[in-house]
This record gives sequence, C-alpha cells and structure tokens, in this order.
Amino acid sequence: MTAKKKIALLVDDEKEPLNLYKEVIEREGFGVITAEGATEAMRLFDSSGQINLVVTGIQMPENDVNGIWLMIKMKTREPKIPVIVLSSFNFENDHGIRSFANGYVVKDMKGPEALTEKIREIFG
Repeated sequence: MTAKKKIALLVDDEKEPLNLYKEVIEREGFGVITAEGATEAMRLFDSSGQINLVVTGIQMPENDVNGIWLMIKMKTREPKIPVIVLSSFNFENDHGIRSFANGYVVKDMKGPEALTEKIREIFG
C-alpha cells in the first residue's frame, strides 16, 4: 500500500512565480493545485477536502480579497493547515501575517530555496 500524496494549494496572480514555485513544491513530493486568485483558491480549498499545505501570495488582482483574507479564512476553517506566504515585499515582521502564517518567503533569487526550507521545516 502506497502513502497518499500530500496536496498543496499554490495561489499567485502572476504566472511566472506560479510555475516556478509549483516546480519547487512538486520536488518536495506534493501534488499541486494552482489558483490565480483568492476567490478561486477558496473555492478549491472548500471543494477538495484534501489540502495539506497552502502557499499564497499576498497581493491579488481581486478588489475585495487578498492573500491575507484567504489565509484568515482558511485558518478559521482548518486551524492546523500550514500556510506559507509569498511576497515581493518583506512583511516578515508584520505581526498580523506572522500570527496566521507558518512561514514567509520573499519572491527573490533566494525564494525557491527559502520555500524548500520552509516546507521541510513544517513537514520534517
């Protein structure tokens, strides 16, 4: 009997980082579901019932929702779900983000390596 593959939900409104970080997460052994906005991500989260990790950007193209809203909604429904935040800006010391996120990764040259480290830190 094989172990069930963990599933990650990756959310970002930019295609290039979405593709890059999808590959990073897949290399860590996860299946990856992608969403290009918070509303789509919440729908996928609610319908899948099998998400083990959420990796989300903060800024989204939708006017009424963003990655912080998404993170709060998901943590309200599934308090133990690990969430890693991706951003072009360094909000790591933002206590609001840190109170909900399990990790924070700046989308820069070191981003893929930092994401790998955070995933390994969370899942051993």
